[in-house]
Amino acid sequence: MHEMSKLRIVFQPYGKRAEATAGSNVFEVAREIGLNLSSVCGGEGRCGKCRIIIRSGNELLSPPSESEKRLFSEEDLDNGFRLACQTTIRREGMVTVEVPAESRVDQHKFLLIGLEKKVKLAPAVRKVPVTLEKPSLSDTRSDVNRLLDALEAKTGLRPSFDYDALRKVPSAVREKDWVVTVTFWNNRKIIAVQSGQVPGCYGFAVDVGTTKLAGYLLDLNNGKIIASASATNPQIPYGEDVISRIKFASEDLENLTKLQRTVVNGVNQLVKETCNSSGVSPDEIYEMTVSGNTAMHHIFLGIPPDNVALIPYPAALQQSTDVKAKELQLELNRGAYAHILPVIAGFVGGDAVADVLATGIHEADEISMLVDIGTNTEIVLGNKDRLVSCSCASGPAFEGAHINHGMRASTGRRSPTCS
Repeated sequence: MHEMSKLRIVFQPYGKRAEATAGSNVFEVAREIGLNLSSVCGGEGRCGKCRIIIRSGNELLSPPSESEKRLFSEEDLDNGFRLACQTTIRREGMVTVEVPAESRVDQHKFLLIGLEKKVKLAPAVRKVPVTLEKPSLSDTRSDVNRLLDALEAKTGLRPSFDYDALRKVPSAVREKDWVVTVTFWNNRKIIAVQSGQVPGCYGFAVDVGTTKLAGYLLDLNNGKIIASASATNPQIPYGEDVISRIKFASEDLENLTKLQRTVVNGVNQLVKETCNSSGVSPDEIYEMTVSGNTAMHHIFLGIPPDNVALIPYPAALQQSTDVKAKELQLELNRGAYAHILPVIAGFVGGDAVADVLATGIHEADEISMLVDIGTNTEIVLGNKDRLVSCSCASGPAFEGAHINHGMRASTGRRSPTCS
């Protein structure tokens, strides 16, 4: 067998280098090395947002496609302008690609802090320190029964065990002279057993938006926000709008897996960032709450979102659900759960539910209107008696989709020709 031909690409002004094989395109190669190029259409050559300039090695690449001939003038093509998603690698050698400013996806900062509504603290998880009786020849109860008996005597509860917590019981009870801290989830299950008295109990809330991710680390003992972090949704290279990502996910089950892994990695990065800034270990996070529009909700859970884009736009799942964090590969305590907020309809998601809960309009006597302006804008109208909702596509204004002049709502750049 012949070794597959290799081509080396240098991306400027980043100075990043990548190796690729014949048949792949520049957009895919950039995505694989974590270099995010703007793309509204998800790499189908329609939007023209992933513009690049070939500075050297043009002869190693495919000729311009019909899409490129339509979007670029002959002069532009002669000067090396191409679409990354339409530029295919043909043979080995060295290519230098310049990524112009308008094609770069910058990391933005988002508004994270606002007015907080006072709520009665009632977290799904809580910690209880317990002192066990030591075993003896006259008391040979198992370690687990000994712990459950002590818990029942103190709390009146006798919950079941999470498997990972169960395995730690023998060592945990003996390490600190039969004093342990037990972490409950919804008073039904023991998700962690730690030796000694361990008061730290944290939760994490994340908003998975089409354009951005926002995460908050909270102390579940007092409800205070300890740290917050934000990032651009790392799924953007697969399509900047919801419909492009739904289409990408529907083409292949592996594509859905890619989108899910990408957003989970983004959330894990927010967890890491907030933990590093606050000195909290991710192992001390026992609960995560996740909100997002219906497409992001489905993709986060690995549920095919295909039908959300098809009339009558039904969601695959509407109700809230609890999933073990480790099953989603979230880097929290091994026993932690992720609580995914319910969605209302195909284009009114869990983020709108979170808005309603945060503002309390569902408990108000007066008629109120709630407007969440984002990639998909949700509007909720009503009071405690009835709420009605609808949505509209605001994405083009924020993403720069299908516009001939102007730019997306992001960091601006001064033109060198401006005085």
